[in-house]
Amino acid sequence: VLPSGLAARLSVVAAALLQPRRSTALDSARLLLLVTLSAATAYAYEQLARRGSLGFVGWRPGDPAFDPLLLLAPSLFLFTGPLVIAELFLLMMRAVSWVAAFLPWASAYLGAVSLGREGGRYRLPVYMLSLCLGVGVFFASLARSADAWMIDRRRYQVGADLAIGIKEYEDSLSATSAQSLGGLPPLLPVGDFEAIDGVRRAARVAEFQASVVAERRLARVRLLGADRADLADVAYFRGDFASESLGSLMNRLGEAPDGILIPGELMERLQVQPGDELVLDLYFGRQREPFSFTMVGGFRRFPTMYPRQALALVCNLDYLQREAGGPLPFGLWMRLAPGASSDQILQGVMRLGLTPIPRGDLRALLARDRERLERVGVFGLLSICFLAGALVSSMGLLIHNAASMEARALRFAVWRALGMWHHEIMTVVSLEYLTTLGYGLLAGTALGALASRLYV
Repeated sequence: VLPSGLAARLSVVAAALLQPRRSTALDSARLLLLVTLSAATAYAYEQLARRGSLGFVGWRPGDPAFDPLLLLAPSLFLFTGPLVIAELFLLMMRAVSWVAAFLPWASAYLGAVSLGREGGRYRLPVYMLSLCLGVGVFFASLARSADAWMIDRRRYQVGADLAIGIKEYEDSLSATSAQSLGGLPPLLPVGDFEAIDGVRRAARVAEFQASVVAERRLARVRLLGADRADLADVAYFRGDFASESLGSLMNRLGEAPDGILIPGELMERLQVQPGDELVLDLYFGRQREPFSFTMVGGFRRFPTMYPRQALALVCNLDYLQREAGGPLPFGLWMRLAPGASSDQILQGVMRLGLTPIPRGDLRALLARDRERLERVGVFGLLSICFLAGALVSSMGLLIHNAASMEARALRFAVWRALGMWHHEIMTVVSLEYLTTLGYGLLAGTALGALASRLYV
């Protein structure tokens, strides 16, 4: 009502004279708004990149790290990006209309010229389509990343699909020392465990409490003795855990029987390099025995290692057994076949005459996490946002297209009077619609993917 009341006070001549001025003012205001939002978005992203994560931004106004602009950084990008996309669409269509002069088809020429001359009419649908699709892709990326983070977190916690200890072995260890391991029950080979139905691969992993002789201030560490050839096929190891793959690290252990892999944090603290000697005191029950190792490599992270609790070092289990003068008790990390039941695996271990102690069951943990109400609520919210965005963008484009067709009915009638066929006019309309739709889809998808790479 308000725009109609304002327009009713003007004559036709006055309105015609005022229209260019209004258009220039709107274009200037739109350009100023676009530049301002782009600068704010770039500044917010730069500041957020320096912080490293939204987790380092305070959420309460009294917090020194509180910065509302950083909290709005993803939203700024998702709302400013479609504005840039809409303006780029106008520039691209003007270039296309110049090229269309050389086209031999009347329908293609009229469609391109219409987009070039009246591309402003498509600014809003392009903006809505790219905005809603970009936000939808961003929400989908959030959900995918949250799911991947949950799986990686549990894989890191367990180390493999299933981790178990053997009660008989651990009871014997608590009552013996490195020189009196003759009372251990028979240690079964790995092949007996891999013969259990559902077990693809298994690796022996022995864990001992130890301390670094050269660093008295360092609390106890965990020493993992493993079969290097089997561990590489069983353990979950991500590419950013070390500068090398897990297979390469295991090959380094194979180069020296007494080789040991240590965390980079400990390497810096002890100022050691590959080839240097490292002495550890291993605890067997109440006994403490010194073992000498040769440092052959390092890593940033290793499955089951949480630096705040204890650093983990990895060595050859065979070397520990040889130095101890007998077999050492060990646990097992297993890679299971799809659909295998952990309960059946544990029952299979019991049939071997041993009592398994579950240390970690990856599939049970993931199933429990997926049923948590917090996860169901978050993923439900993300799904609703994605569907709402798709619905709004689709309805907006359809409504705009219907209104555009009605407003141009007189133009289409003139084209028919000039001799154009009905299918040629439909080609012009389809060309405009499909060009707008295709550009919005591609640009919105690219915007969402870029936002995901930058912020998720």
